[in-house]
Amino acid sequence: MAFDELGALQRMRQLKQQQASNGKKISLERKMDKLDALIIISMFVLIVPTWGIATFFLICFFLWRYQFSKKVYVADIATGEKFYVTRMDWKKYKKDKQKAKKQVRSIHLIF
Repeated sequence: MAFDELGALQRMRQLKQQQASNGKKISLERKMDKLDALIIISMFVLIVPTWGIATFFLICFFLWRYQFSKKVYVADIATGEKFYVTRMDWKKYKKDKQKAKKQVRSIHLIF
């Protein structure tokens, strides 16, 4: 019998949703918005006719947008709601989440 990869991914997603809704905390993950998807599709469409020149510029624009845009598109895992947050808020959220993970790990190491 073959391993059902799609089913395993769906169960992991459901588990994350349940943990987020039971914990009554906002659990966010970064998503791609419509412009990001359009850029990626354009890269694949333009790679052959332009010998990669336009694709190179699209990749540079995509990476610049990913690193330096003022807003970040995120989705709440528990509710599925998607919205924009400022980059500073996103960085603070990620930093706080990492601190919480380190705290949990240090508690486990003590016991």
